[in-house]
Amino acid sequence: MNLILKTTTSLALIIAICFSCGKDDNPSNDTGKLNFSLSPSKDNEGRIEEGSFANAVAVLITIETSEGESTAYDRESIDLFEINGQLITEKISLLSGNYKLTEFLVVDAENNITHIAPLEGSNQAQNVSNPLPINFSIIGNDVTEVLVEVISTEGLVAEDFGLVGFNLTEVPVFSFLINVSEQGNLDSFLEATLNITSTDYEYTEELIAIANNSVTIKDGFDTYDIEILKEGYHSYNETYTIESLYTYGDTPLTIEITPIGIPGEDLVDARDGKTYKTIHLGTQLWMAENLRATTYNDGNPIEYPGTNITAWEDNTTGAYAWYDHTETEYGPLYNWYAVNTGKLCPTGWHIPTDEEWNELGTYLGGGSIAGSKMKETGTEHWEAPNSDATNASGFNAIPAGWAYYVNGHFSYLRERAVFWSSEEGYNADHGISRHLVSGDERLIRYTSSNSSNKGNGFSCRCIKD
Repeated sequence: MNLILKTTTSLALIIAICFSCGKDDNPSNDTGKLNFSLSPSKDNEGRIEEGSFANAVAVLITIETSEGESTAYDRESIDLFEINGQLITEKISLLSGNYKLTEFLVVDAENNITHIAPLEGSNQAQNVSNPLPINFSIIGNDVTEVLVEVISTEGLVAEDFGLVGFNLTEVPVFSFLINVSEQGNLDSFLEATLNITSTDYEYTEELIAIANNSVTIKDGFDTYDIEILKEGYHSYNETYTIESLYTYGDTPLTIEITPIGIPGEDLVDARDGKTYKTIHLGTQLWMAENLRATTYNDGNPIEYPGTNITAWEDNTTGAYAWYDHTETEYGPLYNWYAVNTGKLCPTGWHIPTDEEWNELGTYLGGGSIAGSKMKETGTEHWEAPNSDATNASGFNAIPAGWAYYVNGHFSYLRERAVFWSSEEGYNADHGISRHLVSGDERLIRYTSSNSSNKGNGFSCRCIKD
């Protein structure tokens, strides 16, 4: 609503400026005492007439130097006192010098502005003889009277006096309580970022690690989408009705978030002494590196056909190959028959089942986005730009490509990371594989086609028993 200011009559005020010189010999340190007196209209019995200054309790003044610099009186409130029907203010002090009165407003006990001295150039300035600003000086012991004319604000708006008007709209809001904790650890609260969205509405707040964060948001939407973000944790996204949020006015809404990946202890493979980083993902403990074994965990060697393409094509007992027959940091590529021996991983670990891969994908937010969270960032191993990779899980997938079961053809180095499952696919010729592809956010599952033929050579990751 527009700021509409109420009262009645148009009256004149007198500013009386009285001076008392200080003891300092420097004239610039002389101090003048200034007060304002109001002469309101009175009835025949000498009482202040209703609608005049009867309800006035203070004036708001702004005084600047003649050069426009601020003084201590910037919209300063000065109380009014009545003495024998005359209203006066307490005295204020100013150093000797030249000044200008730039704002003068009269207010009542309810903080309503009842009268205003109009500014030069405003509509109401035409109704007074001396609009603001009014120049005055404090010099020696002289007393100067300055006439200030004020006009009732009844039926007028701020702009009529040269003041800035504005619209006020009360926005309905409501508050609710909320806290964030790690899944399964409700007694330990977390700091987190809260994002709330609804139709054409967005709200963000940094929650602190307490049980009762009070959040105040805009009322009036049917539903609110709540997102919780914290580094190292899965994002939380849920839609709440306004009625459900109302219920958390006294008892907090408790949100549990799950850590994305917590590094585990290094795994030392007893058969060859190789060391692997590990990562906790939910209830699972995974290798965070590709398997690099060239023997089974019982000490027997895994067949290595080398450049003998026929030996690779014909192998149904277990074999490994190096991409383009050159040992690389990406690790060996194993056919499914080596996986099926059950002896490929270190003792106490195994090649993950299809269900365990499903569980990992679900934990990482679903197969449609899990791949981005599993792929190593940057372009040291992945081809550029690899912009979708976040490696938020700490899985550190690198694209070792694959060895094709026909003709020993190698493909997709730096483009595709492919991992075996321990289970067969849709028929006896196929296993189940998982693919992470450059520029693709998905964790892709294959059970048939050439992409999961048991004779192919893929990377392997192990999961703890």
